[in-house]
Formats: sequence, C-alpha cells, structure tokens
Amino acid sequence: MASAEDKLNIATYFIMNSPPGEVREVLHDVGKVIKDKHVLDDKAKLDMLRKYNIKMLTSAPNQSDGTYCLTSEYGLVSDDTFMDPRSGKTLKFDHKKESWTVVGEQKQDANDQQVAIQKAMDEYAEQHYPGNKCVPLVYAAKDGTITICVSVRDTNLTNFWTGGWKAVYSLKDGTMTAAIDVTVHYFEDGNVQLHSSSNQTAKIKAGSPEETASMVAATIKNIENDVHESLESMYAEMHLEIFKSFRRFLPSTRQPMNWDAGIHLVNEDLQEARQEF
Repeated sequence: MASAEDKLNIATYFIMNSPPGEVREVLHDVGKVIKDKHVLDDKAKLDMLRKYNIKMLTSAPNQSDGTYCLTSEYGLVSDDTFMDPRSGKTLKFDHKKESWTVVGEQKQDANDQQVAIQKAMDEYAEQHYPGNKCVPLVYAAKDGTITICVSVRDTNLTNFWTGGWKAVYSLKDGTMTAAIDVTVHYFEDGNVQLHSSSNQTAKIKAGSPEETASMVAATIKNIENDVHESLESMYAEMHLEIFKSFRRFLPSTRQPMNWDAGIHLVNEDLQEARQEF
C-alpha cells in the first residue's frame, strides 16, 4: 500500500504536469483518486497550485483596471504577491480563482531600457498573437539583467484541446538566452499531448533604448520563427518516417495483399460452399 508521502508525490506529479488551463480539473480528479483529505488537504492543494502557476507563468487580469500580469518568479515578492513591472505595484494572486488584486503602491521605478523593451514587446504581441492571449512582461534586475517573460495560453475545453507557449528571454552584456516551452493537449476520444522545448542564444548590439528594444523584438521574432519551423519539420517527419514505421506492411499471412477483387469474390464463394456442405 502506498504511504501518505507516496500519494502526495503522485498527486504533485500530476498537478505539476497539468496542461495549460486544466490544472483545476486535474486537481479535482486527483482528489477523487487519492480519497484521503489528510494527504491532499487545502494547504497541500494551495501549495501545488502556487508552484504550478509560477512554473507556468500563469496570466490573469487585474480586477481594478483589466491589465494582465504574470505569476513570474522574477516578480515574486512573497508566496502570493508579485510585482507588476509595468506599474511597479504589488499585486496579490488568487491561485484558485486566477485573478489579481492590488495590495501595494509603487515599489520600484522602471529604467528607460526596460520601458522601451516593454513597449516593443507589447507591439510584438499585438501583431503576432490574437486578443489578450499573449502577455509579455519585462523585468529589470539590479545587476542590469533584463528578463522578458512571454506567456500565451489558448484553451477550448468544450472542444477538447488546450495549448500554451511559455518563453523566458534573459538579456545581459549583449547576450540574450532563450528558453521556450510548448505544450499542446488534445483529448477527444483519446489523450494526445505534445511537449517541446528549445534553448537558444543570440547577440544583441546595444544602442539607444529604442534601438536595443527594436533589436530585441526582432531577435525574439527570429527565434520564435525557428521554433515554429522546427515543429513543422517534426510534424512532416512524424508523418513520413515515424508513423510509417508503425504500419504493418504485410498481413498476418506474411503474403502481400492481392488487390484483385475477383480473387476475393471467389474466396467468398468457396467459403459459403464449405458452410453449405
């Protein structure tokens, strides 16, 4: 019999690997399987949701003005409080309802480079992603590092699919590193998931804040295009190579299929004759 620790570890695994937009459904189903409120109590559930949302860069609107913020570790102030780098205010996140409320006034001022990159990324998101599904936020650290978090979530549970694009770009001393994770889940009459990760590095030539911001946005576009192209190549390879290897080229008789319909009609007549005999 599994111990309480084993049950908690299993529950944590399923929660932390929930597809975008499905964590609450998964948490509900896991609770039915565990059937032990002492193992999966409210505190444990909240802790799992907290870790999951930070991992997934969950986006949600601010109740006061409708702007979106992210549960990013780069803006983490405490367990449930994060900084909004656009306004500098501290916001409290409700991990169950996925919503923000303002709890603090101005925390820090954004520098010129951060502001310029944020503007460029807002324009980039508007041009390349529909609606408010893409949330780009730019964080500036004291050591001069600029971190750009891009979170995209598109869910349609009624049609049995969800998808998420999560990217973290870190810029320091003219070098930008990119870490991109893509998750897709399709579950109508089955359960198919795609998980893809990409890590890249690019050089950024510094100029004025606006020039640097423009180059950052252009570089991110090139990186994302590369990821899209690699996924398309993978789809083509899966169709032509991987799925092809799954097919059985010969029937169980180990003889090639004879597509002459006349022969099969004769076989059917012989079978009927045997049954009558």
